[in-house]
Amino acid sequence: MNKAIEKCEAYKRKTIAAALEKAKAEYTDAEGSFNDTGFDRYYNKMTKKEAEIAELEEYMNRDNAISAAIEEKKKVRAELEEIKKNLKNKLFYLLAAIPECSEGRSIQEYVERL
Repeated sequence: MNKAIEKCEAYKRKTIAAALEKAKAEYTDAEGSFNDTGFDRYYNKMTKKEAEIAELEEYMNRDNAISAAIEEKKKVRAELEEIKKNLKNKLFYLLAAIPECSEGRSIQEYVERL
């Protein structure tokens, strides 16, 4: 990977990690204040910080989810190719067994399109 891109990614991870730690500290502070006083403003702040923390963690884990989706796509594509190969083989032998007719020709055209 390019050095400039690596530096940007490292800075981005560091900045997001700092923001996440700050949000967690603010949440802990608001939770303590809410437990002591029971005021709604602390509960509302806790709710906002929970949403912020979830968003930051989701963003940090996004790359893992993307790579997992790419691997799943490759796996499904390989399975699909295997199924197509098996289907072609079975249709080839089926065409040899049936007499010449329009259905046979349409199956043969279908096999050629695969």
